[in-house]
Amino acid sequence: MRKWRRLGISVATVISAIDISLLKNSLKKEKMCMFFFAEILRSIAIVLLIFSASFYLRHLDKIKKQRKLLKTEFTHSIIIQTGYGLIAISLLITVFGR
Repeated sequence: MRKWRRLGISVATVISAIDISLLKNSLKKEKMCMFFFAEILRSIAIVLLIFSASFYLRHLDKIKKQRKLLKTEFTHSIIIQTGYGLIAISLLITVFGR
């Protein structure tokens, strides 16, 4: 306390500074929890989109055997296949890039 008084700092100022630092640490923890929660939600959404796209691609393949695909159906199948390729490339980069 004597050092603080020599510097012209009151005890209340030190206590408020400690409170502010504790508040900042708790906010950082909350942000980290929200970040991890958002990452988990994003991962679940990606998995659901991959599964739904795979079922739709199978459906398009069945239709393709019965008749010629419409332009929109053909475009959907190309986009889904391109998306699978990009996912595979990104996974390879993340696995072997470390």
